[in-house]
Amino acid sequence: NSLQFKNLSVLLSLDPSTMYDIKRETERAMQSMLLKYSDGLGGILLGYDNLKVDKKKNGGETGRILNEMPHIHFYVTCRALVFTPTAGKYMTGMISETFPSHVGVLVHDLFNATISADHLRDSGFTFDVDLNEWVKEDTMTPIVGGDALKFYVDKIHEYYGVLSLECTKPSAI
Repeated sequence: NSLQFKNLSVLLSLDPSTMYDIKRETERAMQSMLLKYSDGLGGILLGYDNLKVDKKKNGGETGRILNEMPHIHFYVTCRALVFTPTAGKYMTGMISETFPSHVGVLVHDLFNATISADHLRDSGFTFDVDLNEWVKEDTMTPIVGGDALKFYVDKIHEYYGVLSLECTKPSAI
């Protein structure tokens, strides 16, 4: 499954000027991580709850200064929902747009996946220029915006925290 609940331990870096309200600033730091890809999480943080300063790892309520870095570092723990797509696995999504060059799909109403025209043709689809839609050749059934589609995740691209999925082997659901 591409959605996973994880128990996390995260190291946050806070400005010394924010030490007057550590609880609020750790919340703010975690919120800044929402909807961005993180190597450490192996995916995209969608939500979290039960955020607490990890007294064990911090050695108490206070943070620590690491090396010569000017920030105060706090380990926090929380329970999180993380989107963790994996190349080599099947996923499903809803078609958001169709073009002669590709089909765009939204996964969980949020993440972009694309299936190129070559991969659509390899899976038995043809593009009807008159109707501007892809059609399954054996059944003559069109796939249009809002239709569910199952596909194979071939490659995952990440750029500045934003993911896109390059997919193959589409099949209508």
